[in-house]
Amino acid sequence: MRQWILVAVLLIVMTGCARQQGPETYGVIFDGTPSLFDRQVYHMGERIGDIIESRTGANLAVKLDVVIDPDRRALLTESSVFFVSAGRLNLASLSATGAPLAPGANFLGFGSKISLALFKVRNLLGQPSAAARAKTMSLAAAL
Repeated sequence: MRQWILVAVLLIVMTGCARQQGPETYGVIFDGTPSLFDRQVYHMGERIGDIIESRTGANLAVKLDVVIDPDRRALLTESSVFFVSAGRLNLASLSATGAPLAPGANFLGFGSKISLALFKVRNLLGQPSAAARAKTMSLAAAL
């Protein structure tokens, strides 16, 4: 009888230890409500992840929690941003290089490809990646 109890306890412990953790999420922060019609995330027309949650802060900033497929996470760097085009959330990069970011990192989101292009032009002489990080941090602090 003791052996059966021991086996049962071991199975329960092993089952608890074998549980997988939830998916690694990233935040995309907009300074207004994005016009999204699709709950997936794209890069160059190819699906790379999903939007799992949307929250609006007191300052009307919107944070989207996204999950990126494990084989596509290398696309996320400190120079990554997101923009909305045709109702879809798209990944873009402000520069060709950038250090990878840990899960849970926040990225700046733009309501359109035009607003992304204007941001790039305004920060043409500076470092657009640093400017995007600074704006993301200020929006995240207000959420």
